Amino acid sequence: MLGINRVWQQFLKLPININTKHLRNLNKYIYKLYSTLGCFSSHKMSTMDKSYMESNYFKEINSSFKAGGRSNTAFEAQINPFELSEEQIRKKIYETHACSDDSFDADSLFIIVANILKRSCQIVDDVIQEDIKVGLDNIVEINNPKAGFNVPMCILKKIGCELLSCKAPVAEMAHETTLAIFEKLRYYSWEAKAVLTLAAFAKEFGDLLHLVQLDQTNNHDQLTKSLALLKGSCILPNTPEFRHKRKIVVGELNNLIKATLKVMETIFELQKLSVYGPHSIAELPIALNSYWVVITVIACANKVTILTSEHDSPHDLSPYDTKIHNILSILSAQLAQFRLMKEEEYHYYKLLKLSKTSDEVMEFLKLLFFSQDSHHFHLIDGSNNYQSVEINVLKKKKALLVIFRPDMLESDINILRRIYCEKIKKYNTEKEYAIVWVPIIDETFSYEHRTIKYEYESWLRSKEIQWYSVSKLVSHKAGLRFLREEWNFETNPVAVVLNVARGIVENKNAMHTIRLWGLDAFPFDHETERRIFSEMNWLYTFFADFPHQYGKLTNWVKKEKYVIFHGGMDKEWTEEIDEKISFMSKDLNIKIKRFNIEERVEVKNKFWGGIDSLMLTKFHKEEYYFAKQQVKRLSSYKHTQGWFALNKGPTTVVVGSRATFSKAVAEFHMWKVSVRQRTFEVAFKEYHEKLCKSLNSTHELSSIACCSSMRATTIQKSFGNCCTIESVLTATGEYPEKISCPVCDQVMEITVTYKCNHTSKDDFHC
Repeated sequence: MLGINRVWQQFLKLPININTKHLRNLNKYIYKLYSTLGCFSSHKMSTMDKSYMESNYFKEINSSFKAGGRSNTAFEAQINPFELSEEQIRKKIYETHACSDDSFDADSLFIIVANILKRSCQIVDDVIQEDIKVGLDNIVEINNPKAGFNVPMCILKKIGCELLSCKAPVAEMAHETTLAIFEKLRYYSWEAKAVLTLAAFAKEFGDLLHLVQLDQTNNHDQLTKSLALLKGSCILPNTPEFRHKRKIVVGELNNLIKATLKVMETIFELQKLSVYGPHSIAELPIALNSYWVVITVIACANKVTILTSEHDSPHDLSPYDTKIHNILSILSAQLAQFRLMKEEEYHYYKLLKLSKTSDEVMEFLKLLFFSQDSHHFHLIDGSNNYQSVEINVLKKKKALLVIFRPDMLESDINILRRIYCEKIKKYNTEKEYAIVWVPIIDETFSYEHRTIKYEYESWLRSKEIQWYSVSKLVSHKAGLRFLREEWNFETNPVAVVLNVARGIVENKNAMHTIRLWGLDAFPFDHETERRIFSEMNWLYTFFADFPHQYGKLTNWVKKEKYVIFHGGMDKEWTEEIDEKISFMSKDLNIKIKRFNIEERVEVKNKFWGGIDSLMLTKFHKEEYYFAKQQVKRLSSYKHTQGWFALNKGPTTVVVGSRATFSKAVAEFHMWKVSVRQRTFEVAFKEYHEKLCKSLNSTHELSSIACCSSMRATTIQKSFGNCCTIESVLTATGEYPEKISCPVCDQVMEITVTYKCNHTSKDDFHC
């Protein structure tokens, strides 16, 4: 037989960072050898063997093993988990973990465990509060486990052996035991590891407290009394000594058990709600939480062992209590967030459902404008000194819901102001139409904008709002999500035309139309919008019938590209406008295509022939106001030095002269800022039309030949005429009684001019 001195020598040669498993095996071997030698006292031992056997160092190893562990002085490799970082713990526990088998029904087992521990803890509370009756009526019933669920008894017994092996009640030993349990549960999920450990503890703790309950309610049952004695039910003796000595200790243990159970409850509820925050649940340290649940259960089991034994050894649970409550606090905050997400999800889908139900439109507006817990649904009436009115005032109206952020451009507010004053108030149509301001605010807003929330009415007054507004900023997430996903609201304002009387959305976003065509597109529904954009396709129709001949143009139009048509008597205008367009394109990082009408004779003839045809046929009707004004304006530029027409796809947005285009580009820095918020065509058209009025009022346009003869040009310079239109016959061949100027809208003077177009071979002009 190998002498113990040799074993001891091998032990002394081991490195300091020896693997814990090897130390444990060596400890067992030495102890087994020692026990064998001790049993056969007749065997002679060498002097060296005896000296090592009697050494304090070896005795410490022996006593440590008998206690179920190792002492700190004997093995420096012992680990206190409270001194480890999260990363160190994570590394340790992942060594015991393999790919988890999700087939185990941890939910059903937890239902059973929670049922046991809640009632057991209630018994403890009742005894501590000196309620001998031990009532469990106030505990809410828990759902039963799934049918056919089988409790893994063998696994629970294996875990129970680790929990109830009377090991030293120190954190180092609890850490080792936790790793040993994790090793046994290598193929289970982290949640399952924690629940199985909790179940093994609940099995013993529940037995103990159930016997306490039976013993106190039926003290004549000898079987109960005997079992209670074996189980150590003296943990809760109903004596004055207990109330003075153990009441606080037992209460602390009970509270820690309840907190640990609450942690597991929260983890399971988070898993069920993870669909509402999959990214958030992935960030939770589930493995670490399971580790602290298991080690805390081990500490509680040790405490129960101490309390049910005849020796009252010290075992401080406060470090575990602090850790568990910290975890519970973090998980509870996450759970509250998930519950809010669930509520918001419900709120959102309810909004979605109501938005598709025409007879529920008022409920839809209440849910959209106000949070779900609101009880008052009011609007602020800007036309009546900002008085509060019921939201039902919208019930029989067509409402323009203007959804925007508080940093809405003043130019957009001015357009709304004109719509209200000139289209609603002026014609007394308040019973039919309404504008509703819906300012929104979310987490992306600066502190300055958020202060508006608390000074909302003052802010409305500062903006001189004369129409309806919601009574407070819309900020609830379900409403914001609906606006983003269903009405495509991001950062730019959205104007939704809602026919409240019929419960129909007539236009999901009329803001572009409002900006582009202003009051003339009122009431901004789909029908009006389609009509306007249809009639504004007049220029492209000249070329649409010849896709092969004008394929490049057709392709641009289909892709909704910006196209600038241009022409004029001055050939230098072509080069000049090319440079100006290139400058804007580069600065704004957008593509603007160019189409020169003068490039080919057949194109030029087709174009101006189309203009004459439109003037004679289609555009003498009243409904083609927008296109008619553009065609008249372009017709007046026929013999000028230069002109342009901006198209967005097939739609002609604005027509102007060389002078107005050049000035707009020269002052590009004054309007380019609004391009990002209002699109290029809106920003350009708005500034260009302002220039037209400004130049006309100061007679700067008078130097531009907008007529058909040199004599007319002279007259224009002398008298400052806006423009001259050559021939405007109606479809019946008659001259109209009056024509409004396409530049300044004033009624034009009618004159008849005759010009000889005869040209002789010797270039003699009549």
